[in-house]
Amino acid sequence: MFDGPPAEGGESCLRRVSIRRGVFSFSSSPFRSHPPLSSPTATAATRPTHIIHLAAILSAAGERNPGAALRVNCDGAAAVLAAAAAQGAAVFSPSTIAVYGRGAHPTDNTPDGAAQRPATMYGVTKVFQECLGEYYAASLGVDYRSLRLPGVVSADAPPGGGTTDWACAVYEAALDGVPYTCALAPDTPLPYAFMPDVLTGIQALMAAPADALTRRTYSVSSFSTTPACVAASIRARLPGFEMRYAPDFRDGIARQWPASLDDAPARRDWGWSPAVAPDVDAMTSAMLERVASRRARERAAVVGVVGRKGQARAAAPPPSMGAGPRLAVAAAAAAARGGVM
Repeated sequence: MFDGPPAEGGESCLRRVSIRRGVFSFSSSPFRSHPPLSSPTATAATRPTHIIHLAAILSAAGERNPGAALRVNCDGAAAVLAAAAAQGAAVFSPSTIAVYGRGAHPTDNTPDGAAQRPATMYGVTKVFQECLGEYYAASLGVDYRSLRLPGVVSADAPPGGGTTDWACAVYEAALDGVPYTCALAPDTPLPYAFMPDVLTGIQALMAAPADALTRRTYSVSSFSTTPACVAASIRARLPGFEMRYAPDFRDGIARQWPASLDDAPARRDWGWSPAVAPDVDAMTSAMLERVASRRARERAAVVGVVGRKGQARAAAPPPSMGAGPRLAVAAAAAAARGGVM
């Protein structure tokens, strides 16, 4: 059972996992629109063997509305773990480098066991999730597993309110041929990973034998870089690209996080090995190619929809005067549901 939106990567992961692990249910509804996972209506019908909990309010969005982040993230984690205990299901839910902060951890090669003193509400809620997951594992036998993720770069997911959203949006701007204004300073270092490598890592972690694991939550990373390095990597391929900088509160958040992660336990215990984008240049090449490919698919889909609508209008008889307003209302309703307008 997946309870996160496609923007979090759940839909892509679903396609890959369902081929190998059986049938899963997937909900792309907003968090508040369906019953809590701890209620029988949400889990009894499906009787999931695994719950993939992706729903969360991220770091930057959480600072704009910390109360909502506290409720959604903590209540969601608690409901998922309670449902897993009741149904005998395993749980995967990502954690984050936002659990670190306030100078309490080593800046470089931050280890899994480093002190956690988060500076954001998002980080606070993920410390809560990590601790609650360990409690349910130790006291109630729930097979809880998690990855402590760096900035995750995706060619498909739109910005989700995170501090590292820039690392996705910058490639969109580069392909548009327009300057990009980054909310981080040019020299702010952070660890990153590419979404395809993260999804492969989730599969590997969930498939690993329990006796091979030495932790419930593992830090993972592909490489560390700065906005200036990403800009240089893009300019090597698109020489006219321009990056501008306007650091805001997100830069302050990022500078409290690790500059790099020690992910040796993940590599040793279950084989974490980012292959698609092991460095910033590989990520830039992959992002430019995949974003361009996604845009081409989207344009083709729009042309196809518009073409089908034109054929339908040509084939339909002229509406009566009374039917015109009704058709207009129907068209507006279709557009509101996601039609192309």
